[in-house]
Amino acid sequence: ERCVTWTPTLPITLRPKEQVAVDLRFSPSFHIAAFKLPLYADTGFGQETHLLNVSGECHTAEVKLSEHSVLFGDVVFQSTGVRRIKLHNFGDLGVKYRFEVPPRAAQLFSVEPSEGYAAAHDDVELLVKFHPVRSGAAGDQVGREAELGKPKRIRCFVEPSYQQEPVE
Repeated sequence: ERCVTWTPTLPITLRPKEQVAVDLRFSPSFHIAAFKLPLYADTGFGQETHLLNVSGECHTAEVKLSEHSVLFGDVVFQSTGVRRIKLHNFGDLGVKYRFEVPPRAAQLFSVEPSEGYAAAHDDVELLVKFHPVRSGAAGDQVGREAELGKPKRIRCFVEPSYQQEPVE
């Protein structure tokens, strides 16, 4: 539950003056609030002996967008449709972010600010803009690719590199 493992995992019996090495590992893959838990040994006679306290905490950056999809509805060509979304950092660490729009889609979509910093426990307001171009230009190609099941994604990369996957 707290991402703490130990070896040996099976019960062991110690004779007087005998020792055994115990390896404790704290390997979290997500945010864990500070904790402190006692570690006891069962003596086999119904008594527990306090050995030590195990404590830990894991700081992370947890970045999510407020929307899974951004819908613009009808937008007249050579005008701009704008939607506000938020980049939430639920984590304890601040992160730098950068949006990369595929070149073909960049003629149609943009994100402002395209890069910046999201402080810990803070939100960044983003503007996603759709600015359609005249028929027969890049918009038709992006539209055809989306119809064929090849949707273009705008990717968001965060630093430091401990973030495993880009937010799409």
